Amino acid sequence: MRHKKILQALVLDLLFILALALVRAPDVTYQMKFTLAVIFTTITWWAFEVLPLPVASLLPLVAMGLSGIILPSRMMGYYLQPLVLMLVGLYLMGSAMMRSGLALRISYYLVSRKWVGGHPWRIGLAFMLASAAISSIASNTAVVALFLPIVQAVTATLQSGQVQAPGRPVVAVSKPKGLALPAYLIFCVLLGAQSSGFAIMVGSPVSIAANGAFEKITGHGMSILEWAKVGVPISCAVFVAFFLTLNWVCKTKRYASIDPSITRHLAENLGPMTAKELVALSGLLLTLALWLLPPAIRQLGWTGSFSSYLDKVSYLYAVPLYTSLLYFLIPVNKEGGSVLDWKMAQEDVNWGIVLLIAGALSFSSLFADKDIGLSAYIGSSLAAIGPVPPAVLIGVSIVCCVVLTSFISSTGFMAMFANLAIPLAISQGVDVKAFTVMIAAMGNMDFILPSGGAPGATAFSSGSFTVAEMMTAMLPCVVSGVLAATIVGTILMF
Repeated sequence: MRHKKILQALVLDLLFILALALVRAPDVTYQMKFTLAVIFTTITWWAFEVLPLPVASLLPLVAMGLSGIILPSRMMGYYLQPLVLMLVGLYLMGSAMMRSGLALRISYYLVSRKWVGGHPWRIGLAFMLASAAISSIASNTAVVALFLPIVQAVTATLQSGQVQAPGRPVVAVSKPKGLALPAYLIFCVLLGAQSSGFAIMVGSPVSIAANGAFEKITGHGMSILEWAKVGVPISCAVFVAFFLTLNWVCKTKRYASIDPSITRHLAENLGPMTAKELVALSGLLLTLALWLLPPAIRQLGWTGSFSSYLDKVSYLYAVPLYTSLLYFLIPVNKEGGSVLDWKMAQEDVNWGIVLLIAGALSFSSLFADKDIGLSAYIGSSLAAIGPVPPAVLIGVSIVCCVVLTSFISSTGFMAMFANLAIPLAISQGVDVKAFTVMIAAMGNMDFILPSGGAPGATAFSSGSFTVAEMMTAMLPCVVSGVLAATIVGTILMF
């Protein structure tokens, strides 16, 4: 079976390289072709597991370094991006939440709600609603990361083989073949965050980039309320499309339900919070405060030395590292023990996944590299399109946003694409506000592959599913989400 997969991957790689060799466009250089071939080969090696995933992630570093197109030192810098260090911090935060018992307490609270009733699809809906609600005002990447240990706590209970409450019979929890329950719940969290990150603009950097381009072109940006008038209806439609499609793809009926009285009993008998839980909770609240306070202060128009200080230190990717250090420092018992020690950190941080994500994120840097010129070529090709009918403009926007953001930084792409597409929308007389929000929604459909964006990469870092499983499950969700966003957005545009 393994030899067959390797052969399939090599055949696909050779066909793609042959197709690139046949391209004779005057502005397409061999550097562009070589880079595209390396990226495509890396993805196929992931999908077919030609090599262990972390090892396959080194292919761009080795191939681009040996090619002479990019200096190896610069290529190594493409691997060590801020998100990589953020993931280490978030792994440590997740370890603290799991080992302290805080993740278990939060997960039992969610699954013990009466309306959940022990049904796995309702548990998924609870997670999806919770992540959607929070990511409407907080970074969707951060929301996905913070929910990972909570999902792990839930599935550790539901997939332990059997669960039992005093005086109740043992309830067996089946483990069906196919996509496992942890992957389903993590997908619920990811889709919830992605469906609402653009709802009121502040939850996704893609939306902020689109609004920045809108302000630059029109001379005035949209307020949160103006954005929300379009963003919320599109977000609601996308949420429903995502949830229905995911449950169809994962066939959630095959997951066994459990007696809801068991989860309620587990939640009610956790006892008071321990010192470890309080420290873990304090770190979580501090992280959320540093993420949420600066944009809230800016929206309120407050100025001063404190707000300026917060802006400087509350860098999204650095905040989890601040908090994780506290988990090693603050004593939680008489012996001076802390929530985490280095042995725990070594066990809980998945260094292989960190390396895989570093490789995936290098794709966007390769596209943006000026010596290679892929981003410049894409921008000039889009600019050359010229005036087009609204239907064509919408179609081109969908294809570009969904396809290209699977390989390029969605935020960087939106900053470039919106500056090209918004003037075309204005020339066609469509509602440019609705158009801007719609393309921002399309830019959030960047989670078919781990390389697409930080939220998808963060979800993949859980290790609960393979690249092939992610592609298989997320592609139908993206298709349904695009259709929902297009229908609602088009209605609001005309």
